[in-house]
Amino acid sequence: MVRIARRSDMRDVTQSAGQMHAPAYNARPLATSEARMSAPDYELAFHDRGDYLRVVITGARDSLEISLACWNEIAAECERRGTRALLVSDELPGEPIPPQDQERVIQALRESYMQRVRVAYCEVDAVYLPQAEYGELIAREAGYTVRVFGSEREAELWLRYGMS
Repeated sequence: MVRIARRSDMRDVTQSAGQMHAPAYNARPLATSEARMSAPDYELAFHDRGDYLRVVITGARDSLEISLACWNEIAAECERRGTRALLVSDELPGEPIPPQDQERVIQALRESYMQRVRVAYCEVDAVYLPQAEYGELIAREAGYTVRVFGSEREAELWLRYGMS
């Protein structure tokens, strides 16, 4: 069973003089802030890069439940920060969720803040790029501004300078 990380579980974490500080969740993060959210099967690490937000997804595996939980948390964090550009680095091992589950995740987010966010999705395992690209097609047909990349450098360039 997957436990979805709740807002009360999230904290922005900043480090100064070797000490960790965790402000209240609704505090506005600093430009260099990082936030971590986790549930037993995944972890999201957010990094504010100034003109875009970077999130790294790690965990033991992917599943429909994990994808839904991750993307709902990502959408909530993007809305909280007012994010307009997002780089997602998917570091979950193994095969991605099947196409029918990708469609379910995309449909579940139709009314979310993600419709307002330009998303560069980086699939770190090149073997799975075709599956990720299929997800891109589904998302673009649903009205999202998204592109899939095999490297973060290309993803970052598209976020900053590329056209849809």
